[in-house]
Amino acid sequence: MRLKSFTLETDDIRLTQELTTGSGSVGDRSGLVLALRSADGPVGRGATAPLPGAAQRLDDLAAEIERWASAHVNHDIDEAVTTMPTDLTPAARFAIHTALIDLQAQAAEAPLAQFLRVGSGMAVATNALVSSESAAEVYERCRSAVDDGFSAVKLKVGFVEPGADATRIIAASEACGSGTHLRLDANCSWALDDAVHVIGRVGRHRVQYVEDPVADVGEYASFTAETGVEAAVDVPPEWANDLVARIESSSCRYVVMKPAAVGGVDRILGSAVALGDDVTTIVSSSIDGPIALAAAAHVAAAVPVPAAHGLATGPLVEGVPPELFPVHGSINLPTTSGVGDF
Repeated sequence: MRLKSFTLETDDIRLTQELTTGSGSVGDRSGLVLALRSADGPVGRGATAPLPGAAQRLDDLAAEIERWASAHVNHDIDEAVTTMPTDLTPAARFAIHTALIDLQAQAAEAPLAQFLRVGSGMAVATNALVSSESAAEVYERCRSAVDDGFSAVKLKVGFVEPGADATRIIAASEACGSGTHLRLDANCSWALDDAVHVIGRVGRHRVQYVEDPVADVGEYASFTAETGVEAAVDVPPEWANDLVARIESSSCRYVVMKPAAVGGVDRILGSAVALGDDVTTIVSSSIDGPIALAAAAHVAAAVPVPAAHGLATGPLVEGVPPELFPVHGSINLPTTSGVGDF
């Protein structure tokens, strides 16, 4: 199977509501959709966008993808997958690799999840995402998530003062009860003293983990030692070419991976398998459009250690079809071959 031609188009990612995080607000942005047409007729698609807050420009990302695609017209698809350049930026590699394996999965007549790992299920447990300054509103949204069947809730923290954060976390914990995991995401916004103080007020039994509690990964072990709560690392693009070693050196038992940050779904699955049962891999969306979200959901389905993944973002983005919305806390992927017709 050879690559006959390609197209690369701009895709506007418009949010249905602004999302507030500890590192700022996430709003509308532009991304790219890559379509690779094989000589046999099928089209493989991948999508990507500069990560929110990243310095990478859309024009530079587009030029990088176009250079790769232009150089690989008339090349064998399978060979292109096995010879992916290591110097591609993670966001570019994600789009290219997704489009290539979409073609491979279609040729194998398999959904991408089952192409990635034979026997993968097609239901992906997800965590609800809650972000509000109001403790009362946090309680109501968490209670609604529990009623909707979510097994975990992620609460964004770090964008209010520490005392208010503690109040919000306690409200979330009371809403979640004992049957729903509560996760916190500080987006590196807390100082270590503040992080320890907040968790001390909340109580360690209330929180499954805190994602990026402080900016320095080297302080994560101190955070856990002082609070008794696990720290999870949201894997940055700088780790993309050395994932397993960098994750092992962090000593984190939970890792959050965005395909656009690490360079593709194969890297997520490969590291999850290599790390084994000692590390839980959480696949997360970058607040993406349908193709990128679907690719992330497929690899989440293929990850061997069960977890609730950060993929309940479909309702936040205009144009994402209901097939990628969670129902009773899970996304039920279509069984069509490849990434899916989104």
